[in-house]
Amino acid sequence: MIRIAKNLVALLLGLLCAGSALAQNPAIGIEQFDMWIFQGSPGRGQVARKALDSRVNQEILRISQLITLDDAQTSHLKLAGQGDVKRFFDRVEKARRQFLAIQPRLERNNMNNAFQLAMPLQQELTAGLFGPKSLFQKSIASTFDEQQMEVWRREIERADRLRAERAVKVFIAKLQRQVPMTSVQRTTLTDRLLAKVTSIRSNDQYSTYLIQYHLSEVPRETYEAIFDENQMKAINQSIQQGRAMKAMLKQRGLLDD
Repeated sequence: MIRIAKNLVALLLGLLCAGSALAQNPAIGIEQFDMWIFQGSPGRGQVARKALDSRVNQEILRISQLITLDDAQTSHLKLAGQGDVKRFFDRVEKARRQFLAIQPRLERNNMNNAFQLAMPLQQELTAGLFGPKSLFQKSIASTFDEQQMEVWRREIERADRLRAERAVKVFIAKLQRQVPMTSVQRTTLTDRLLAKVTSIRSNDQYSTYLIQYHLSEVPRETYEAIFDENQMKAINQSIQQGRAMKAMLKQRGLLDD
């Protein structure tokens, strides 16, 4: 939740700073646009590219610690990971060209048009480039033999389950600030949520929203058997917030139809 708050604050601050800059100078520069994407000072794009190139090697190393890879498989994975990085920066360049095309017409009342070009890229970078739909993951599926795939599937399931357990525990710790709980209540709520949230695919900014949505999917009677009337007031508020997340989570591909 802290990570989500920081990301949202960063986006809002970027929007506010852009608005302030527009008040002084209607022509927001490409440097500001890049800062929206990479959440930092000018030049962060080059830093991000180096970090992503390094991440490809880290991912291959992680796999090789579980599975013996031959040279061809290692090369194939590296090329696929580099392809994911290239495709991302191709999208960055396309967004930059679109920004430059509308830059002369930017004013305070349409500045959000430029910000909306940058925001999806910032979110993609935050979520990670090597997820289920990436070239890297497709390369694994096409190059691993049956035995290797079984080992890798078990590792993915284990990692997803651990992320879910950590995310649920963090969520409950934050919820307890609003709803003081006994140890029995915490344990019971943890078990109920982990029965619904069996895995989380990545350490992205929407994991807490996903847990909050699943909180809303647990029958109300379950909570009433755990919490008293005063506690239920705060729980109900969180349930309503979770229900409001459904459309956004579906749009992000985090919920099945």
